[in-house]
Amino acid sequence: MSEEKRRLVTRADFDGVVCGALFNELDMIGDIVFAEPSDMQQGRFPVSDKDISANLPYVEGIHLCFDHHISEMERVGEKDNLIIDANAPSAARVIYSHFGGKESFPITFNRRL
Repeated sequence: MSEEKRRLVTRADFDGVVCGALFNELDMIGDIVFAEPSDMQQGRFPVSDKDISANLPYVEGIHLCFDHHISEMERVGEKDNLIIDANAPSAARVIYSHFGGKESFPITFNRRL
């Protein structure tokens, strides 16, 4: 999957770290930065179409946003670049499933997700 590398914007928690590991495995990211949900919602953390966010509120202009909170769908409605699975236990699981699950990731991830 070696196209243009993106920046991952995620939370500084275990889910965020696993999201980073998944995108790293897919060779999609060149950088990871951590942000707080309130900073995203209030526009204090600028994003662009070069960014992917995980487990953070949707912000216009982002390339892709992965989340597992149905409240985001209720807050912003359907968006082509908003990938939500409210049944997933984590944003990492949303990413894992979206990109093919066990077909795309090594067995290490399969056992943990």
